[in-house]
Amino acid sequence: MEIMGLRTAFTDLFSIPHPIALAPMGGSAGGALAAAVSEGGGLGLVGGGREDAG
Repeated sequence: MEIMGLRTAFTDLFSIPHPIALAPMGGSAGGALAAAVSEGGGLGLVGGGREDAG
């Protein structure tokens, strides 16, 4: 059984089948969560965090 995606301007822009975007989680989730969202047909993002040197 194939699940069809929902076509929107967002899905067309990013060439993804589902209009799902993971907010960048920085160091709390790493790349594993972004990879899982991407493998599921959404847009998985990995955030870049910054720390103060002090």
